[in-house]
Formats: sequence, C-alpha cells, structure tokens
Amino acid sequence: MSDNMQEQQLVQESWYDFPYHYLTGIPPKFGVARFYDWHLNYASAIDFLLERIGKEKKRVSIVDIGCGDGRLTSELARCFPYARVAGIDYSERAIGLAKALNARSSIEFVACDLIADPRKDSFDVAVLMEVYEHIEPAKGEAFLHSVKDLMAADGVLHLTVPHVNMPTDPHHFRHFDAATIRAELEKFFTVEEVIPFEKISKKRRWLNRILANKLFILNHDGLLSRVFKYYKSNLFYCGSEAQCQRLYVRAVRRSDT
Repeated sequence: MSDNMQEQQLVQESWYDFPYHYLTGIPPKFGVARFYDWHLNYASAIDFLLERIGKEKKRVSIVDIGCGDGRLTSELARCFPYARVAGIDYSERAIGLAKALNARSSIEFVACDLIADPRKDSFDVAVLMEVYEHIEPAKGEAFLHSVKDLMAADGVLHLTVPHVNMPTDPHHFRHFDAATIRAELEKFFTVEEVIPFEKISKKRRWLNRILANKLFILNHDGLLSRVFKYYKSNLFYCGSEAQCQRLYVRAVRRSDT
C-alpha cells in the first residue's frame, strides 16, 4: 500500500469515531440534529438515489459498496424491505459502527478490501455513493472489476462522484467530469445515463443559515420540509456540467468482460 493511500485511510478512519451521517434526517422527514453545511446536499443525494433505484425493475438484492457507517445502507433497507441488502467497506471500524447502529435490521455488513480480497456475488443493484474518488487511480480498474464481480449479469450500478468544478479534498485522489468517469466505467459497464447535480449557488448559504445559526437549529417539521423541497426543486438539478458539483451515473454491467 502506498504512503499516500495509508495516509488517506487514516484520515478516513478518524471520521468513524462518531456517526455524523445519522444527524441528517432523510425525507420524508428531513431534519438536522447538529449543523453541518452538507445536510441538504447529503439528504437530497440519498433521496435522489432512492428514487432512481426504486425505478429499477429488478432490485431483489442491493449492495452498498463503501458503505462507511451504513447510513445509506439503512435507508436502502427501509425503502426496499423485501430486498436482500448488504453493506461493504474496507474499514473494520466503520463496519463495527454500522452494525451497532443497525443492530435490529437484517442488513449484512462486511468488512472487506475488494481490491486485495475480491468477492463474487450476484446483486441486482450496486451503489457507489461518493466512493470512487477515494480509490487510488492506479487501482481504479481493479476496484471496478471487483464491483462488477459482485453484480448479476444484468446488474445496474448507481454511482455519484464529485465534479472537477470542486477543488479536490485532501482525502480524495481525484474528481471527475462526465467524459473521465464514463471512460473509467466503460471498461466493465455500459453507461446509460450521466446527470449533473448539486448546483453551484450562493443561495445554499442562506438555506443553511435558515437551518442553523448562532441563535437556533430549525426543528419545525413543516418549515424543514419546505426548505428541503425548495432546495431539491431549485438547487439540486443542473442544466449543465458547468453548474454542477457532482455527477450521477447509471450503468449496466457488461457481460463481455
């Protein structure tokens, strides 16, 4: 493992001292228990992914790859109660936290480095939410090959990544535009849809101040719902890549690889 990779993993591990993702309420009950400036982005991205996965004709089994503390995984289990749902992450600390926070659920959580220890399975749907940017570029192809091996022959991948419009975070190796993420995925998948989202806008700052400031944290259900709906309608979708902070990709596993 490279020194850069080890350093990034230590940073990532440190985030699992506290289940901060669970401080965001996901619609239909959006809310915040402590202020972070990503609450609206995070809740709307999960809401969007759940909508997209809900449109799939086949979703008997779903795997959340890079599941971290299991926040998205728990929402997948809630929305699709008759599906087999699994969460995989290389971090044993993250998986331990996910298991503790979802002790009463039937979710299968597995600590596994898919690059070093590839697994074979047959999931109908795979999700990579803000994960691929954490993968060292030299290991990207091996990682995607392992993702493909977890999926059924006609399995569908739902992926989100940060766009190059955003500065690369210290714990990210790289960000993407539509062309670069498509080129990476098409080694093993047929890309059917790329959607830019999370519009660059100063209005988000004002919405965040409505949610929380030095005087209060908003906890009125009706007002919280209005703030979320306004954000989702006006600041989530983008007309072009030039306006976006992130990309969503829907891709189907290729059978010839």
